[in-house]
Amino acid sequence: MEKVIGSFELNGEQVNLVAEKFRQGKGLAIVMVADDETPYGRLSVNLPTAAHLLQDERECFVKTYFENEPIVEPVLATGVIRPTGRSGDGYPIWRLDDSVVIS
Repeated sequence: MEKVIGSFELNGEQVNLVAEKFRQGKGLAIVMVADDETPYGRLSVNLPTAAHLLQDERECFVKTYFENEPIVEPVLATGVIRPTGRSGDGYPIWRLDDSVVIS
C-alpha cells in the first residue's frame, strides 16, 4: 500500500484513502482500500490532457457521481481533501490539505 492519508467508515468498514501517482500522466491518484488492502475504488480520475488546469501536485480531478456519490461526504469529513471550486472536463478539482504529507 502506498501512503495512507486518511480514513473513514462506510457500511461498517474502515476505508483508507491512499495517495499514489497515476502511471500515465503522473498526476495525483487517490484510491480507496480496506484495512486488508482490498481495493474499494478510485476517488480521482486521470485526465492528462487537462492536467494544465491543476495548480500543482496536490490537486486532482475527482469523480463525485455514480458509485462515488455516497462517499463524497465521508471523504470530505476526513479534512484531508477539499473542493477548490474549479473543474475541468466535467470533473471538480479537489486539493489535499496542506497538512497532508505526500512525499
